[in-house]
Amino acid sequence: MKNKDNDTEMNILWAAEEIFLEKGFTGAKTTEIAKLAGVNHAMLHYYFRTKEKLFEKVFTSKAEMLANSFTSVFDSKLSFFDKVKLAIATHFDFLIENPRLPLFLINEMLHNPLQRERAKAIITPNVLQLFSYVQENIDEEVKKGTIYPIQASDLILNIVSLNIFNIVLLRLASEDGKMIFGKTDREFLEERKQNTIRMVLNDLKK
Repeated sequence: MKNKDNDTEMNILWAAEEIFLEKGFTGAKTTEIAKLAGVNHAMLHYYFRTKEKLFEKVFTSKAEMLANSFTSVFDSKLSFFDKVKLAIATHFDFLIENPRLPLFLINEMLHNPLQRERAKAIITPNVLQLFSYVQENIDEEVKKGTIYPIQASDLILNIVSLNIFNIVLLRLASEDGKMIFGKTDREFLEERKQNTIRMVLNDLKK
């Protein structure tokens, strides 16, 4: 019975993510989410009570997934530069798998003050923990004299902003069956990923 409950909850979360990304928080209807998940509205209410709580669950899972991916990289035994390379690639691949997420978040942050505050409350604890952990790695490397001093917040923001811009640009400029800048989507993304890695590493190295 517990497995069935877990399956039902996961189906609802999947459906909620699809509807939220397609229509935004305001445009999303719980009846649509329930229908897509294959449950009745009462069942959705039983699991999550309100649309706000459902959105918070979806958003929190994405925030934690992203923060944990960075943390696991910097907790590895790789060299610092390999950690940075892997962090960039991991975040980039996360965005490829969730291409609608950046524009959705930007739109919600700009047009929905309540959602902006809710998102900040969810993101802040994960981000602060991540910054603290990455800073330890940076400080160790600075002592070795291999990189210029940099704040963890600056390093992470450099990575995130560069990666997000590439994904958003592709979504805005690419069309089905047509190439962007003379490249297929796959070629464009791989090239941009490698360029971002080079840019960030060159900015760090002494």
